[in-house]
Amino acid sequence: MENNQKKTQIRLYIYVIVILLYFIYGVIFFYCLENSATIQRRQQYNERCKERSSKSLFDINNDLNNMMNEDIKNTSLLFTINSSFYKKILKSIDEIDQCHLYDSGINVKEVDIPNAISFVYAITITLGSGDVYAITNEGKIFFILFSILSIPLIIAFYTDLTEGVISSIIHKLNFIILYMKNKFSKNKMNKVTFQSELKKMNKKPLQYYILFFISLILIFIICTGNHYYQSHLSRTNDTVLQSMTYIIENFALIGLGYNVPKNTVKYLTRELPLMLFGIFLFSLYINMTINFIRHVIPKKLNKYRNKRLNNNDKFDFIQYLIYKHEDDVIQVDSNASMADQKKAVQIRIVAYIIVIVLFLGFGAFCIYTFEREASLERKSIYANRCKDIKNESINNVDNYIKDITKNILSKSSNKTLDDRELLKNLITIIEKIDDCHRNFNVSDVKEIHIWNAMSLTYTLSTTLGYGDIYPLTDNGKIFEILFTLIAIPLVISFYVDLSELYIFHVIEIYYKTKLYFQKKFLRRKISQVVRAKKMEIGRTRQAPKVYVSVGSLIIILFVCTLNHFYQSKLAGTNDDFIYSITYVYENFGLIGLGYNVPTDTFLYLTRELPLMFIGICLYGQYINIMVNTIRNVIPRTIKNIRSKVDKNSTKFTLLNFLIYEQEDKHMGVLADYRTDGHKKPEIFIPVTVSEINKDTV
Repeated sequence: MENNQKKTQIRLYIYVIVILLYFIYGVIFFYCLENSATIQRRQQYNERCKERSSKSLFDINNDLNNMMNEDIKNTSLLFTINSSFYKKILKSIDEIDQCHLYDSGINVKEVDIPNAISFVYAITITLGSGDVYAITNEGKIFFILFSILSIPLIIAFYTDLTEGVISSIIHKLNFIILYMKNKFSKNKMNKVTFQSELKKMNKKPLQYYILFFISLILIFIICTGNHYYQSHLSRTNDTVLQSMTYIIENFALIGLGYNVPKNTVKYLTRELPLMLFGIFLFSLYINMTINFIRHVIPKKLNKYRNKRLNNNDKFDFIQYLIYKHEDDVIQVDSNASMADQKKAVQIRIVAYIIVIVLFLGFGAFCIYTFEREASLERKSIYANRCKDIKNESINNVDNYIKDITKNILSKSSNKTLDDRELLKNLITIIEKIDDCHRNFNVSDVKEIHIWNAMSLTYTLSTTLGYGDIYPLTDNGKIFEILFTLIAIPLVISFYVDLSELYIFHVIEIYYKTKLYFQKKFLRRKISQVVRAKKMEIGRTRQAPKVYVSVGSLIIILFVCTLNHFYQSKLAGTNDDFIYSITYVYENFGLIGLGYNVPTDTFLYLTRELPLMFIGICLYGQYINIMVNTIRNVIPRTIKNIRSKVDKNSTKFTLLNFLIYEQEDKHMGVLADYRTDGHKKPEIFIPVTVSEINKDTV
């Protein structure tokens, strides 16, 4: 019995070694590919509009030199506010201003080692920051290939880590509690009884929930306080609410692309270590909520439905919310009939769609209400940036030209004028507008209309993030925190059930077609019972599920890439094929790097998103496959190899360093929703004595 409760796992230090080596490889490779390209991009960004500024100043200098060669009377006429020279100065100011307004450029951080580490971390946990991303085609291809393995690897690691740490703490606390009870009890327990009672205590999931909630709340408070303190040290002076929003976005891995670290080294050393604990614990919250939505709610609804049917209620409305299907992990008994097979209760896809549409519609309405005016105000500030400085520069030119005119009239010759001083002062006035644009630190956002509000609720729900729309008001930030706590697990539950249903039906169609052709062309007589058994055996096999999910993912990736490539041509952005692949992959992997934003939100929502969401569902299945392979298949395979090796052999000892066996954890709804065990988690629901008596009867 004890052996059945044992689970083989990869040792945590093996995870750490593999992840560190893989990360080091990723950092070095990304640094080599992107360092020179980012330096060049930064130079282009810093040099923007300088050609226009230099040309204007060159023309002004030539005009000034020519004017100095004129007699004093002509010079005085050329130095008036009605002269062509004056108008040329005003034109220069306007051209520099317009250049910055319509060519703001795209800046990136230089890819040094700390920023390379930040990027590799960002794509691995699917957070994204928006300040570091791949520019070269080689870097984009590397980003896709690297994250294909790094994402499931880190998920497998932090799932095993968090489950292991929490279960270990619970086991130790239970041991201390039981030891103290036994110490002061009159009836002392022997060793066997003590161990038996300890195992019973360890199987109660309520204590796991309590420890988890306390840990998550504590780490949230600590990280918020730390970020608030770090922001004041760096003089960004974020408010407490801004710090809370920043922490939630990091915990939930919502890469909106605007909350970027000001100092990468300080972020990696002072904030990230604590933030990782929050990310790991928040993943347990996601597991808990998903398992609650997918398993607890259907079971409770089914129980309520049975009571209504027993009371002879005529209208069974719950049948429209849930349905029963064959559990695809049940092995078929040769003597069992189809009616005897165990059924799993599940929420209907239509019910999911109705709830999600209503909830996202409510979210879009709230975002529109909270953020509409703020987005218009931000756009106005951004559109009119440096306007005051421009007017001030024009006013300064007016005053300076008038002063020069008076000064010239009092001179007898141009030789007494200092043309270098004149040019220097004019350049200072003109460059003031250029400096203002270069130092302007207010980012642009899209105007919040109903389509952009829908886009923001979608990005928050899927943790994708674009970077062009995000909450600006305090009400919007509070709403974002509360909305995502429900929306994220709800959407994940939906696309997990949807993708599983899709795979189930594709496999069923495949086996039906196969059996039909066997009967039709090979003339094999197959009874209904044998046919049903073959169908059930086919459903339990894992290989067809892998083939269907990965094959469908490749097809939808190709279709979405072509669609985005075509849509970009229609929109006039003319993205190349590599860019389109990267854009689609970032959407599938929900990696919100913040720079790949839809040009037209309406066209994106209507022409790209429906196909893209199918890709998100299938990519989610790919992640599930890889995580299960890392956490379950690989350890079991190593265990099978070890069982065939002599215990005295050095190979046996080596394999022991890779895996270990421990009692299966009783995490309840905190259990990882990706594993086979998530289909029947140990749900702890308090019941009354009357309910127990009814069930007994």
